[in-house]
Amino acid sequence: MVGQETADRARVVASELITNAVSHGGLREAERIVLLGSIDDVRDRVRIAIEQPTPLGGPLKNLADKHEAYGMGLRVVDGIATEWGLDEGPPGVVWFEVDRDR
Repeated sequence: MVGQETADRARVVASELITNAVSHGGLREAERIVLLGSIDDVRDRVRIAIEQPTPLGGPLKNLADKHEAYGMGLRVVDGIATEWGLDEGPPGVVWFEVDRDR
């Protein structure tokens, strides 16, 4: 079971990452973005992965430089997600976890 607060946090982060994939992913018309979700009962977290057929690039790779003007939404991801990471691919995958409500 996932509480409303957990669902809201996951929705905000997923929305940002899907928007990034659409805006910066270089997708062709027939290519799709896939969202996969799971619950980790051992770690008491929700895990979401967003997969795109193209490699990752742009602001995702530059997040470590907090002075970049580009990629403000990724600072939101970094602030809300308990943990997140990426696999440049292809396919490119960005994943995140949020702690479940208690």
